[in-house]
Amino acid sequence: MKSIDPSLTTGLKMIPSINSDQITAITTGSDGAIYVSGYTYRNLDGQTNNGNWDAFITKYLPDGTKSWTNLLGGSEHDQFTSLTTDSDGAIYVSGYTYGDIDGQTNNGGADAFITKYLPDGTKSWTNLFEGSDYNIAAGMTTGGDCATYPSYIDSNLDEETNNGIDDGLNGIDDCLNGIDDGLNGIDDGLITIDNSLNGIDDGLNGIDDGLITIDDGLITIDDGLITIDDGLIPKPWECGTITNDDGLITIDDGLITIDDGLIPKQWECGTIEWTYLFGGRRDDFTNAITTGSDGAIYISGYSYGDLNVNGQTYSGGYYDAFITKYLPDGTKAWTNVLGGGSDYDQITSMKTGSDGAIYVSGYTYGDMDGQTYNGNGDAFITKYLPDGTKSWTNLLGGSDYDQATAMTTSSDGAIYISGSTGGDLDGQTNNGGGDAFITKYLPDGTKSWTNLLGSSDYDQVTAMITGSDGAIYVSGYTYGNLDGQTNNGGGDAFITKYLPDGTKSWTNLLGSSSFDNATALNTDSDGAIYVNGYTYGDLDGQTNNGYYNAFITKYLPDGTKSWTNLLGGSDYDQNTDIQIAICFDYPLYSMDGQTYNGGDAFITKLSVNNIIPTITLAVSPSSVLENGTTNLVYTFTRTGDTTNALNVNYNVGGTATFNTDYIQTGAASYTNTTGAINFAAGATTATLTINPTADTTVESDETVALTLATGTGYTIGTTTPISGTITNDDTSVTLAVSPSNVTEDGTTNLVYTFTRTGVTTNALTVNYNVSGTATFNNDYTQIGAASHTATKGTITFAAGATTATLAIDPTADTTVENNETVALTLATGTGYTIGTTTAVTGTITNDDLPSINLSPNQTVVEGNTSPQSVTYTVTLSNPSTQSITVKYATANGTATSGLDYTSKSGTLTFAPGVTNQSLNIPILNNNLNEADETFSLQLTAPTNAVLGANSTVSTTITDTLTASVTTTLPTNVENLTLTGTGAIKATGNAGNNIITGNSANNTLAGLNGNDTYFFVAKTALGTDTIIETTTGGIDTLGFTGTTTAINVNLGVSTLQRVNSNLKLILSANNVIENATGGTGNDRITGNILNNTLNGGDGNDQLQGLEGNDSLWGGAGNDILSGGSGDDSLWGGASNDILMGGVGNDKYLFQSSSVFATSLGIDYISEFEAGLDQIVLSKTTFNAITNTVGQALTDFAVVTDDEFVNASNAHIVFSQGTGSLFYNQDANLLGANTVFEFARLGNPDITLSSSNFSLVV
Repeated sequence: MKSIDPSLTTGLKMIPSINSDQITAITTGSDGAIYVSGYTYRNLDGQTNNGNWDAFITKYLPDGTKSWTNLLGGSEHDQFTSLTTDSDGAIYVSGYTYGDIDGQTNNGGADAFITKYLPDGTKSWTNLFEGSDYNIAAGMTTGGDCATYPSYIDSNLDEETNNGIDDGLNGIDDCLNGIDDGLNGIDDGLITIDNSLNGIDDGLNGIDDGLITIDDGLITIDDGLITIDDGLIPKPWECGTITNDDGLITIDDGLITIDDGLIPKQWECGTIEWTYLFGGRRDDFTNAITTGSDGAIYISGYSYGDLNVNGQTYSGGYYDAFITKYLPDGTKAWTNVLGGGSDYDQITSMKTGSDGAIYVSGYTYGDMDGQTYNGNGDAFITKYLPDGTKSWTNLLGGSDYDQATAMTTSSDGAIYISGSTGGDLDGQTNNGGGDAFITKYLPDGTKSWTNLLGSSDYDQVTAMITGSDGAIYVSGYTYGNLDGQTNNGGGDAFITKYLPDGTKSWTNLLGSSSFDNATALNTDSDGAIYVNGYTYGDLDGQTNNGYYNAFITKYLPDGTKSWTNLLGGSDYDQNTDIQIAICFDYPLYSMDGQTYNGGDAFITKLSVNNIIPTITLAVSPSSVLENGTTNLVYTFTRTGDTTNALNVNYNVGGTATFNTDYIQTGAASYTNTTGAINFAAGATTATLTINPTADTTVESDETVALTLATGTGYTIGTTTPISGTITNDDTSVTLAVSPSNVTEDGTTNLVYTFTRTGVTTNALTVNYNVSGTATFNNDYTQIGAASHTATKGTITFAAGATTATLAIDPTADTTVENNETVALTLATGTGYTIGTTTAVTGTITNDDLPSINLSPNQTVVEGNTSPQSVTYTVTLSNPSTQSITVKYATANGTATSGLDYTSKSGTLTFAPGVTNQSLNIPILNNNLNEADETFSLQLTAPTNAVLGANSTVSTTITDTLTASVTTTLPTNVENLTLTGTGAIKATGNAGNNIITGNSANNTLAGLNGNDTYFFVAKTALGTDTIIETTTGGIDTLGFTGTTTAINVNLGVSTLQRVNSNLKLILSANNVIENATGGTGNDRITGNILNNTLNGGDGNDQLQGLEGNDSLWGGAGNDILSGGSGDDSLWGGASNDILMGGVGNDKYLFQSSSVFATSLGIDYISEFEAGLDQIVLSKTTFNAITNTVGQALTDFAVVTDDEFVNASNAHIVFSQGTGSLFYNQDANLLGANTVFEFARLGNPDITLSSSNFSLVV
């Protein structure tokens, strides 16, 4: 569909005579011409009036030129009321005459007639319709079979007998897809008589002006003359013409009596095919007409009498509604009366649904089809099937008046009715005065929703339509403020949009300070909505020309008002219908009413802006090869009017040059800057071809850009340049290298690949430049180039080849050097273009790297110096010309950073040429005599170098100073070991020292502190002299590690033979307190001091003598003798003999874990009860229930061994045998849980819990 350009009024024609002239109908022909018909009192266009009124028909060309006029009449009154055209171009006019016409005799009163004209004005034939009384052709349509269907107000006609007073058919047809004459031409507009509405046209594709409401059946007009015309008429359809059915009604004396309606079918040849009357004994009126999907014709209206059809009778009320179906051949299929009861019922609208059903709506003043009347007039909607079966009826109303005035259907089958109500409706509250309403029904009669639309004053819907988006638009007028918009004064026109679910989208008021009414609606394919009506005032900035003027306003789907145009003269003007041409791109024509400037009728032509062709431009393909066979094709497309030839201008741009880089075909004219192209008449496209000129010139891609330019008779749709590209297909060379780096001494080469595209037929030599840090014939050689120097080279493509390769082979050497590069850059030459414009670089990676090593592991004597550190040297195997870095870090071993040393980490950097660097690690001193401890130093992540074999070293921190000469320990060093074979002296310090001699005769002096003299007497050690004093601390002779038996007596100062490898001289008898044996069967004798004697492994004999001694047998079957003093004896593992001697002695039974039989059975030679103690380790004897420090209550004495297992105690003494048992599971009997661990040598001794103590 097209939208109307409000700025264009392309033609205004007056039809003048000396007296009054009236247009009653207007249509367009298939050739675009405009035909108007009506009547005149005088001579017209050089033709002589025959007397009284003569009918006339005038043809105008689309540009407004009058082609011809014909008068048709006799001596009496003659009038054209309807006009249509056929697909062959013929023009049919119908009307009535009171006299003879064209040689045909009047039958009495007014006879209807139809006349056919050819497009050149030649009259083909005229036919009168026979009847003895009043016959008026009030409307006409053409059917799908190209027949014409006039409708009449008539008495007896074509031998059909009139049934009563008169039947009325108001000329409402629907030949074309349910579009009736209320949409397409002339309707009654809005006439208010005794508060009644005459001719309400709501512009919804089939709801027309056929609603006449008269309170008492009598219309009194003071002036005696009503002239009704106007409306918009679209271009004719392919077959059949939509006519101006209502034509002209003239009332002479204020009284209208309307005769029977009739619907004759007029064929193309002029022969009357059929005519039928319908009606009862009284007046009958038709208000609506539509066609079904099967070609049938449906008319509806109301009757004052008994139609006496299908057994249906008049209800006895004021009048009943009816609907009648005619087949295309004129056969009446059926009539149905739709009556309420004793009051009146009227159909106001009729529509054919998408399912083929026929829907009628109107109002009733009584019960209908079993539904109860609500009072004061109810709206109704009824559905009929094509066979006449009534499907359903629904009343819609409240306690006040309700009236359906408009109807539309949607593509989903829904039916919408609208009208007015004076009260509340469907649960919605009336806003005051009268409200408009809209109600949606589903095809099965289900009411979906109702919405009231109103202000506090009176509101009325007059038109209704469904938009392309499925929305429903209603229009009318309101006397109040509506939906938040302020009334401009008097009554304002309004338009409201509803969505299919009933949601109100928007409302717009359209008004002046006077009365304004929207009487018709239509929509365009782009969704635009056009509102038609009339106004008594100025509207949207346009000045009223006098009395009331017609207007048309365009709205967008979002409610935005696009434009408004007033149309009128100094008297009244009214648009009561609007139609958008939907099949043809032609102008729209509007008869806007009668203006009283001398009594001339007029016709106005409105141009449609989109009818002016719109030109768009596209190119396909968007690029072609310069030397290819495909062309750039620019397609110019026009939409809109394609009837005539059209010349379109364009500008030429781009980088390509016309007649050098390309030629063109298809243009009317073409230069380097401008051009033009012609559309043939009727053509929608025109093409221009760009054919590239082939050459061998290497050049950039080139473009041809066309831009539409302004011209006459079109608008520009594509505003930007449309560019096509001519792709240069001459040879282009690119360059790449793979791999991008290789090792100097490796087997892989750098391979440079030259690739050409475009013409590859012939051999081609390509130039390149050489750069980089590598030196040709020194650092590398090449393979594949036609020529190659240190600065440039050439390579040749074989004929047909697309690639050529050059290999760079690095020269292996042992020189440590930087990585080196070879960079090739394409250079200009003949027969190619450079595709790769930057240098392509490959790298020769130097793989002759120096190695990095650390100096060897070191041992540091803790405390030997202060402050103290260990220093490592980091060394490169070879000098390098590059900077070299390496990371380093220390890590704990048994030494702990922060306690034994200070951790160090970082990056060491060698400047070019430097090969050695040092790392210093601080050592932390303490006065603890502890085992050797270690930490590590590691090198990682070298750059420009590799790690050598010695990248990780270990540092040992020791407390022992070794010396091969006579040495005195420094103050902060704990231990001293003599080395070598010299008879030298080792002197300690004030600390606790461990002093070890060498294999010679050494003098060892510990001085103060608890010193240990350590001997590993497995080899010959000579004769050593130990110098100690009684105040020199608690000193020890240590023989750990000695595997042969030793014999040492701490109380002898003379030379004693310890074993075959060692002789020992003590400086005094009682200066050494402790002794530790080796793994042999040692014999150690103490002195008068408190000795600690540890036999170690082996079957040892330990004798404490005087003093409170501690004797530890260790592994083996030991004999421990405490002597005098309070001694502690622990036999250790195996079966030992323990002799405490005199004093309060302790016999220890313990191990480092739970009890095991390896502990052995120790023999206590004499246990002095009350003095001695048996000490048990809770760790070893873990079944004991007592805790450490408690008295041993988990103890029992039994008479003999056989009772031990049955005892509840875990420690059990068998008095009969003197044995001590560990009863591991108490009283649970089991041979594997009772263990003997000691045996007392005194006969008949009795033990108690007090003789025991528990330790950990």
